[in-house]
Amino acid sequence: MARVFSDENWRTILELSEQVAALPESERSAYLDAAAVEPQVISEVLEIAAQFQQENPPAERLEARLGTSVGRFFITGVLGSGGMGDVYSARDTDLDRPVALKFLRPEMLGYSAVYQSFIREAQTASALNHPNIVTVYEIVRADSATAIVMELAEGLPLRTICSGRQNPIARVFEIGEQIASALAAAHGRGIVHGDVKPENVLVQPDGRVKVLDFGLARQVLNSSSGASSLFAAGTLRYFSPEQARGDTAGPSSDVFSLGLVLYELAAGCHPFGGDSPLDTVHAILNGQPEQLHPDGRIPQQFTALVGAMLSKDQAQRPSAGEAAQALGQMARRLSEQKHRAAKPWRSRLLALASVGATILTLAAVLWIKFRPVSDFDSRNLHIQPLTSQPGWEADPAFSPDGKYIAFTWSDHPENPQIYVKRLDGGEPVKITDNLAGHIGALAWSPDGKRIAYKIQLRGSNGGEILTIPPNGGAGKVVTTLANANVTSGLDWSPDGGKIVFSDSPRGSSQLALYIYKLQTGEKVELTTPPAGMWGDWSPAFSPDGKTIAFKRVAGYWLDEIYLMPANGGRARQLTSIQAGIWGHAWTASGKALLISCQRGSTIQGIWRFPLSDPLRPERIQEGAGDLITPVMARKTNTIAWVNRTWDSNIYRAPTSGAAPPERLIASTQRDQNPAVSPDGRIAFVSDRSGSREIWMAASNGERQTQVTAFRGPQIDSLMWSPDGRRLAFESRLRGQSGILTIDCAPEAAKCGEPQQVVAQASAPAWSADGKAIYYTTERSGSAQVWRHSLIGGADRQMTQIGGCFSRETPDGKWLYFSQSGAETIYRLAVQPLPSAVSAEPLTDSSIHLLPLGWDISREEVLFFELPSEQERWSIRALGIASGRVRYVREWGDAYIGTDGMVLSVSRDGKWVYYPRLDSAGANIIVAKTAK
Repeated sequence: MARVFSDENWRTILELSEQVAALPESERSAYLDAAAVEPQVISEVLEIAAQFQQENPPAERLEARLGTSVGRFFITGVLGSGGMGDVYSARDTDLDRPVALKFLRPEMLGYSAVYQSFIREAQTASALNHPNIVTVYEIVRADSATAIVMELAEGLPLRTICSGRQNPIARVFEIGEQIASALAAAHGRGIVHGDVKPENVLVQPDGRVKVLDFGLARQVLNSSSGASSLFAAGTLRYFSPEQARGDTAGPSSDVFSLGLVLYELAAGCHPFGGDSPLDTVHAILNGQPEQLHPDGRIPQQFTALVGAMLSKDQAQRPSAGEAAQALGQMARRLSEQKHRAAKPWRSRLLALASVGATILTLAAVLWIKFRPVSDFDSRNLHIQPLTSQPGWEADPAFSPDGKYIAFTWSDHPENPQIYVKRLDGGEPVKITDNLAGHIGALAWSPDGKRIAYKIQLRGSNGGEILTIPPNGGAGKVVTTLANANVTSGLDWSPDGGKIVFSDSPRGSSQLALYIYKLQTGEKVELTTPPAGMWGDWSPAFSPDGKTIAFKRVAGYWLDEIYLMPANGGRARQLTSIQAGIWGHAWTASGKALLISCQRGSTIQGIWRFPLSDPLRPERIQEGAGDLITPVMARKTNTIAWVNRTWDSNIYRAPTSGAAPPERLIASTQRDQNPAVSPDGRIAFVSDRSGSREIWMAASNGERQTQVTAFRGPQIDSLMWSPDGRRLAFESRLRGQSGILTIDCAPEAAKCGEPQQVVAQASAPAWSADGKAIYYTTERSGSAQVWRHSLIGGADRQMTQIGGCFSRETPDGKWLYFSQSGAETIYRLAVQPLPSAVSAEPLTDSSIHLLPLGWDISREEVLFFELPSEQERWSIRALGIASGRVRYVREWGDAYIGTDGMVLSVSRDGKWVYYPRLDSAGANIIVAKTAK
C-alpha cells in the first residue's frame, strides 16, 4: 500500500494504532471518531493495529533480544513497548552503568518516514538537559538495529499514588513543581511533550520526579510554516480540549494535562467524570471540572491555580514556568506555616512549667493516658530475644494489651506447638499438643480470649483454621481449608467478627483472600489474583478495620504489597520491591506498614513503608540473618520479629563412601548450589556479601572469589558447560526470570558479562556436546523440559508428562529428568524426537528422590533421598547400566526446605559435592523504644 503521510502524521498513526489494538473491534471506530482524525488516517490505523495484534506476540518478540548486545550495550531485561519502540534495560559495558535502550519496532523498519521520525525523537529529547527529564545519551547502530540510549530511571509510576486517594498537599506541591519545571525547560527549547499523564511520570526513591516518554514530543510549529495541524495522540483522559478537537498541541496543552494530574493527586479523582475515556473527552470539551473546594488541607491559591490551568481558553492558562513558580511558593509558604504553628506550643509548655510542678505532672499523666496513637519510633531501640531456647521459634502474635506474645516453637521445624509467654518475664507455657499436622500463622482475638491458628494436615495440602484459649484447651474448628499453606498468615478483624485468610478456590492452585464471618459462618472470597500469579498471601487488617494489606506473589521471591477495602473492591499496589517479602504488619497509627523484604539484598531486613510516601521506606533493622514476620503490639508500640539464621557449607565426599566427607567451603552465611567444572574448579552461590552472588573457588576450596555483582536477584542451578569455559544458571534480572550464561574460562582472571539465553525458564542443563541447553518452562501450559539450540533453530519441547529438572548423559543418547512433586527419575531417548510413550521410569516406589537434588556421571546418577520417619537424609547412587541403587553415605540432619539443595559430581565420577546445614535456628526478637 502506498503511504503518503508525513513523518509527523506517521507518529500519530503509530500511537493510535497501539491504543486501538488494545480495544475490542466493536469499540475501535468510536475511539477513532473521538480522535477527530481524517478517514485515510483511520484506515491506516486499523490496518496497522491488526498487524500489532496478529504478528507480534509480545513475549516472544520482546524476549528475542534478551541476552544479546548492541555495540557495547548488553541487554538485560524488558521494560515495555510503545507505539514506535520496544524498551529494554541494558548495561553499558565500557562505562559500567545501567541504561535503557529504545528500539524502533521491527514492523516499522521499512518506513523511511517513520525511521526519520524515530531519529528526530532522539535528537529532540537529547536537547533537553534537566534533572526532572530522562536524559538521552546517544544513538547506537549495529547490524540492522538502531536504538536510542537513555538514562535508566528507577522508581514508581505516579499512577501508583494518584488513584483513589488524596495525597498530602505538601507532596502534591513537591511533585507538581518538578513536573512543571521539566515542562518549562522543554517549552523553552520549543518542545511540547504531548502526553502528560501519571503513567509518564516516575517518582524515584529519593523523591525526585522524572518525566518520561518524550516519544510524542515534537517541535512547536509556527503558523507561518505552512504545516497542517497535527492531532497529538496522547491518552484520551488527559487530553486538552484542543487535542480532543484535533487541533495543534502547544505548550498550553501540556499545562492543561498537568492541571488534570494535579487535581487527581490532590482530590483522589479525575476532575471530569465519565464511565469511559470517550465520556471523559466529551466532558473535557463541553463540561466544567468539579471545583476543588479549599479547606484546611487545600489552600485557595492551589484551587485557583488548577482552575486556571484547566481553562478552556488557552490564553487564560499560566505557562509551565509560572505554574512551577506558584507551586514552589505554596510549598515554601506551607513549610513556614508549620514552623510558625509549632512556636505557640513551646510557649504554652513554658507557661505550664511556670504554674507549678504539680500541674505539669498532672498534664503529663493525662497526656500519657490519652495521647493519640503514633507510629513506632525506630530510634534508640532496646532489643532483646524473647527466649534463649534453641530450635525454631516462629509466628509471633501479640495479645491486644501487648503484655503477652504467642508463638510456635519446636526443636524440629516440622512439628511446632503453640506457646504463650509474658513479655515481662516467666517461662513460655505450651498450650497445644498437636499431632495432626503443621501449625502456623497465629492471630490473637481483639478481646484477648482466643488465639486463631492454621494447621496443615499431614500428607495433605488441606487443613483447618482453629481457635484456642490462651491458657490452653481444646481447639475449636472455625473452617476447613483446601490449601492450608502455613506460610500465609491470617488476621482477626478489630471488631472481632471476622477472620481473613488465604485459601485456594475450587479447581485452582492459586491462593486468594477470603473472609469468614463468625456469626453467620459465611465464607466470602475477596480477591481473584491475575492469571499466572501464585496468588495472595497473608492478609492483615488496618487498626481501624477499613483496609486489608496483603502480599501478592507473582513468582519465586517476586512479591509486592497491595491494599484493598476490607469489604472487598479494587486492590492497589503499594510497594515496588520486585523481590522477596516475608511478613508485614500495620503500625499502631495505621499510617505505615512494617515489611520484611529483600531490598537491595537477598537477606531479609525490616523496613517501615509509609502509606503516604511508599517510595521512601525507612530501614528499621537489619542483621546477619533473615529478619522476618514482623508484628506490632498496637497499644505499647512494641514490635517483634523472627531472627532466622542458616549456616550451610559445601562438602566433598568420595562416591565410593570409603572416606568421611570434608568441608571445603564455609562462611557464616549460606553457601549452596555447588557446581564442579571438568578441571575441578568449584562454582557456588553464597549470600555472604549481603546478596546472593556466584562465587568461584579452586578444587581444594581455596581462593574463593565473588564473580557477579547482581545485588539482589535470586541465583540458582549452576552448571558448567562440557568444555568448562561457560557457566549456565537461572536468575531474575529486573524481574525477568530466565537462563543465563557467563564466560568463566580457566585462564581468565574474572568472569565476563552474563548473557540471557532463554527467558522465563529455570533449571538449565547442558547437552553433552555443549551445543544446546535444556531448561524447564510452563509455556505449553504445564512444567515441561525444553531444548534450546545455541547454534540456531526453534526451541523444542522434550517431555510430555511433566519435567522440572534434567541432565543429558555424557554420551548424548539419553535425557534423564524428574518431575516436581514426584520422587522418581525418568529417561527418554534424545534421538529420534521424544514422545510421551518414550519416557520410562528408572526408580520404583521404594526410592524417594529429591526432584531437584541429583546429578549424573558416566556410570551413575547420584541423588539425595528424602528422609522417612526412621531414616535421615542420605546420598544414594543409581547405576545407569544395572538399574541398581546403592547407598553412598548419610547426609546429615534434615534440611529446612529444599533451597540450594543440589549436588554436583566430578567428571571422573569419584567425588560428589553438596551443601550441608551445619547450624540453623530461629528466635523471636522483641524491640521497644529505649526510655
